[in-house]
Amino acid sequence: MNTQFTKLDWRKILLGGAAALAASLLIPTIVISLYAMLLAVAGQGTPDAARLNSFANLVGGWGMQIVVALATVRAAVWVSRKAGKAPQLHGAVTGVTVALGSLIIAAGFGGPFRMRDLIVMGLEIIGGWLGGSLGARRPGGAFGKIVIGPRPAPVAETNEAVVVVENLRKSYGKLIAVDGVSFEVRRGEVFGLLGPNGAGKTTTVEIIEGLRRPDDGAARVCGFDPIKQASEVKQRVGVGMQTTALPDQIKAREALELFSSFYRWRGAVDELLAMVSLEEKAESQYCELSGGQRQRLAVALALVNDPAVVMLDEPTSGLDPQSRRELHGVITRMRNRGRTVILTTHYIEEAEKLCDRVAIIDHGRIIALDSPRQLIARSRGLSSVEFSAAAPIPPGMLGDVPFAESAIESNGVYRLRAADVSRAVVELIKWLESERNELVDLRVTRPSLEDVFIELTGRNIRE
Repeated sequence: MNTQFTKLDWRKILLGGAAALAASLLIPTIVISLYAMLLAVAGQGTPDAARLNSFANLVGGWGMQIVVALATVRAAVWVSRKAGKAPQLHGAVTGVTVALGSLIIAAGFGGPFRMRDLIVMGLEIIGGWLGGSLGARRPGGAFGKIVIGPRPAPVAETNEAVVVVENLRKSYGKLIAVDGVSFEVRRGEVFGLLGPNGAGKTTTVEIIEGLRRPDDGAARVCGFDPIKQASEVKQRVGVGMQTTALPDQIKAREALELFSSFYRWRGAVDELLAMVSLEEKAESQYCELSGGQRQRLAVALALVNDPAVVMLDEPTSGLDPQSRRELHGVITRMRNRGRTVILTTHYIEEAEKLCDRVAIIDHGRIIALDSPRQLIARSRGLSSVEFSAAAPIPPGMLGDVPFAESAIESNGVYRLRAADVSRAVVELIKWLESERNELVDLRVTRPSLEDVFIELTGRNIRE
């Protein structure tokens, strides 16, 4: 047997089909009964038999067929949403079920099989497929809000660069916000735009999102142009703004269900709540959430469409250290699940901790782009080795330590500066042994990304 059909939810298909057939029998009966009551009132107790018979033939004929066709569409929508997979297939099979049921009912009443019955059976099957298609696109409705499971965005697997930015330029009068920015973001990496406020990070991200039109240059997201193909880009991109405002009374789960209804592809709400650690706050109103919880909800809202690319603009700005660490955990989990993340930040330690690659941007230009490790490795800054020894070392002898470019002592703690810190540590231990001294404590401090930024720009990032 075809495995697709073995995975069909037959219980819901039969239930939906039975409901459609019941509606096709019940609604015409109610309408005929009401008409009979009206005729009885008009005839003061005795309805006009000829008129009632004519009306009953019309409602019980074409009227019943129209009702069953419409009921089939609605039943197929419900079945496809409840099943949560293969919505068109579930809808079509629901239509076939209703068609077979109509055939059995017609045979049971003993009436001859007419061309009209064949046409209606075809409409029921088509209506079932149509209902399945509607169920795949529009969650919610009278039978409850059911979210279809995630479907991956159609990005070519051979396209390693998910986001391509080429020579972007954007000015506001005399202010040059973005000045020739170019980079590529690969699938599954966390890419950071690091720079001070006003460096051009947000403008660059808004151009990629399709919110701003560049003066020059181009951007591509999953192969689509954010300006010419904005609707396709918006379906594939999740966006977390610096600040998110929601109605105070809306609940966390309600917000996720609402936002997911806007998209072609959707993630499971319960999974999103678990990813951002808000399961216990699912039924809490927005006004009851803390600042960190609101920001984590904003990240979840950026993920409702199962995006190929997630863009987070200063997501931890203004948060306390605990909330910032919690949000770092969310971003790490996104990377572990293979999502592509573009992160703007002016927190150097954040970029160093989270990002696979970092573009340092200042005055609208990218002045360095590489992994944090490689950027630090290329820095001219020297690593430092701090140590203490069992016996004091005369100041004049510190200069004899091999591979140390400078050496100082402060309160019994000695600090060496070296380009090759690993070799310097090995030689230090050998030197102490040759001097019959013993190493008591050792700490190595390497250049940080902040040292790199200061070296490239000549100023601190927060200035």
